[in-house]
Amino acid sequence: KKNKKKRKKREQEKDMYRGKVKTQNEILEEEKKMQILRKIEDTEQTVEHHKLIQEQKRREKAELEAMKRGDRQETVKRINKMNEYQKEKVLERIEAENEKAMRVKMQKEALLETRRKLRKEIDM
Repeated sequence: KKNKKKRKKREQEKDMYRGKVKTQNEILEEEKKMQILRKIEDTEQTVEHHKLIQEQKRREKAELEAMKRGDRQETVKRINKMNEYQKEKVLERIEAENEKAMRVKMQKEALLETRRKLRKEIDM
């Protein structure tokens, strides 16, 4: 009887030990699962974060390119305006020189006409 009781007690202790080990293994397994899930989630967050950063960089680059393009267009407009202004100034100068040349020519003709009249009068 004593042996049976001892054996039964040992069997119960073994069962309890096995139960504890099983419980600990289940806990460890659950912790590993949670750890893996956290790691997956962290990785997904990191990937998402990098995607957002890349998208932000892409937008910034596009905005910078648009600004550069706008600046170039403004520069071209400004240069065209300056060229147009210079062209107008040159045309004005040419016009003024033509007018001056015409006045000089008319004055010269008038002077020649006056000389001719004086010669006629003197010759008479």
